[in-house]
Amino acid sequence: MQGSEASLEAAHAQLAQAEKGLADTTIRAPYDGYVSARPVAAGMYVALTNKIVTIVKMGILKLQLQTPEQRAAQVKLGMQVVAHVSAYSDRDFTGQVTALNPSVDPNSRIFILEARFDNPGAELRPGMFATARVLLPGGEPAVFVPRSAVIRDKTTDSYQLYTIENGTAHLRVVVIGEVDGNQIRITNGLSGGETVAINHQGDLFDGASVEVRP
Repeated sequence: MQGSEASLEAAHAQLAQAEKGLADTTIRAPYDGYVSARPVAAGMYVALTNKIVTIVKMGILKLQLQTPEQRAAQVKLGMQVVAHVSAYSDRDFTGQVTALNPSVDPNSRIFILEARFDNPGAELRPGMFATARVLLPGGEPAVFVPRSAVIRDKTTDSYQLYTIENGTAHLRVVVIGEVDGNQIRITNGLSGGETVAINHQGDLFDGASVEVRP
């Protein structure tokens, strides 16, 4: 009788091992999502270290936003973030700041914050490039110019524009900030009352005579 019971237990153990082996042939994702890449095909031999599929979650997306160092003391967890992507240029996507990098990059003088966006309709896609702004409490004066007014000098890696004063062009080196639609903020280099050139900058130079047209 004891021998029969031992045989039965051994059979149960073999069955459990076989069932586990069968279950191990099916790979299940730990969460629901969409397949964005599948580098292997059915029938291929793979090792434990091989990547067989990439799954992305679409319901909530994270945005890593580069933020100027001077804003480090103002940005707080929970603040609202408004983002734009080129695929939906006329739409605002609203999220919240959920993480702040404690360190500032010593070269660029920026720090990274993370914002999360609910994405129930899956309009936003992982990997999209977005521009965003954090809505700070209160307000402060700011100078904005059309994006077409700003020129990037690749030789000096600086941003420039031309102001027009009394019919004469003057080259200004400026520091830019956030972008809001077709406007770009100038954080240094303009006082706010200047007239700027928005086209034909390739024909201008410092001291050139120009005619301002409405």
